[in-house]
Amino acid sequence: MPRERSDGRTGFTLVEVMIALGILAFGLLTLAAMQLEALRQGSGGWNQTQAAVLARDQLEQIRRLPWDQVAPTAGFQPVPWLMDPALPPGLVARTLSSASGGLQTRQVFTVNWRVQAVPGDANLRTVDVQVSWAEPRNPNRSVTLSTVRYNGEG
Repeated sequence: MPRERSDGRTGFTLVEVMIALGILAFGLLTLAAMQLEALRQGSGGWNQTQAAVLARDQLEQIRRLPWDQVAPTAGFQPVPWLMDPALPPGLVARTLSSASGGLQTRQVFTVNWRVQAVPGDANLRTVDVQVSWAEPRNPNRSVTLSTVRYNGEG
């Protein structure tokens, strides 16, 4: 609150102004930190969504494969039909348009699948699609979707 001086003028003391500026600076730094965390979380959410969409797309692809191409595998293996000549097998890059009009790689995902026979039923197989990626603060992120494949011809 401004004080009235003996000569009739009012105003804040230098100490009061410095305290007010300190509180304002603390508040602005807190807001900046919150904004950075929101951006980080938004990026992580984008990656999670892209991984889930990629896994779902691969399960749809597997559902369209003939039964004999969905043979049991020895653990997780790279998905054979995802072949990008610029990347090793099983890797998929998701890109965004950049400000210059070109494409910029946003994230590279590893896509693996595993097929297992269901004991006691030769017409059933479980299929798992695992999409994994790394983020700066979370290096081992993954999404795994599973389904059961049935051989209707058996």
